[in-house]
Amino acid sequence: MKKIIITMASVMFLMISGCGSGQMDTGSTDNSTAAETAADKTGGQQEQTADNEISEEEALRIALEAAGLKESDVKITKREFDVDHGIAKYEFEFWHNDEKYEFEIDTAGVILSRSKEYTVPADTAAAEKTPEGFISREEALAIALKHAGVSENDIFKVEIKLDNEHGRDEYDIEFHAGGKEYSYDINAQSGEITGFESEIDD
Repeated sequence: MKKIIITMASVMFLMISGCGSGQMDTGSTDNSTAAETAADKTGGQQEQTADNEISEEEALRIALEAAGLKESDVKITKREFDVDHGIAKYEFEFWHNDEKYEFEIDTAGVILSRSKEYTVPADTAAAEKTPEGFISREEALAIALKHAGVSENDIFKVEIKLDNEHGRDEYDIEFHAGGKEYSYDINAQSGEITGFESEIDD
């Protein structure tokens, strides 16, 4: 009788031990599955971040919209991808009639810089044409000369360029006189001097 009781107790012990072992294995499997799920989610987030970078075509569209133009209206003379000081960006240059536009746009779609330059041949009558509401090139030069205290008869290597920098139409004027090189930025509508530099001429 004692032998039977001992045998039954041994069987019960083995059954309990087996159940415990099964629970531990199940717990291990669940933890592995959870880790794999977390890894999948992390990988998905990384792919989503990469997808947030815009393409060159999307960057060009942003530039054209900012300029108020369509791709069919312009001649694209530059489209490049560059990394400058750790900043990845797209660079564009395109023309609309006599206007040259330049844009730098980062991979998030932010316009880093933009400019518009009015360029016409110097030997044509169009070169003397002043946009409505703007002061003339001659008037802008006179403002710069007065500020510098220099006579028009004493200057040489004169360059006058009308461009659009940071949304402002300005005359970019450079000339040499009296052993110095002068550079002026003058608001094309108000005639206000917005920038001025002079240095010893090389």
